Formats: sequence, C-alpha cells, structure tokens
Amino acid sequence: MVMQMRSLLKHIMDDRGLSLQQVAKDIDYDVNAVEELYYDEMECYPRELVAKLCTYLGVTVADLFGLEGE
Repeated sequence: MVMQMRSLLKHIMDDRGLSLQQVAKDIDYDVNAVEELYYDEMECYPRELVAKLCTYLGVTVADLFGLEGE
C-alpha cells in the first residue's frame, strides 16, 4: 500500500466558513497558491505558506495534512 500526503485545508476552511480570497488576503499570500493547497493540487508545499496557514488557523502541520492509502 502506497501512502500519500493529502491537504486537509478544504475541510478546515469549509468547517469554519472561510473563503479562499479572505484567507489569502489575511495571510498576505497569493490566492492561487492557497487555492492549489485547498484543492490538494499542490506537489510541493512552500514552508512559508504552511507556517502562515498553521498560525492563522491555529492548527498544527499534522492537522493541516493527513496520510491516505491507495
């Protein structure tokens, strides 16, 4: 079984009623990058983006990502 890391950002933001545009503005980051992470389309995760999101959302890196088997 191959495990893959998945972004849980969509679940976190949807649960809190947060929009992509507002989060990107609040953390001063490109909305397209936030959107890629939101839709789990990002291949590499910029450390700065992950740190800003964790701080803004009050979550840990482990909360932001999960492992999923294929």
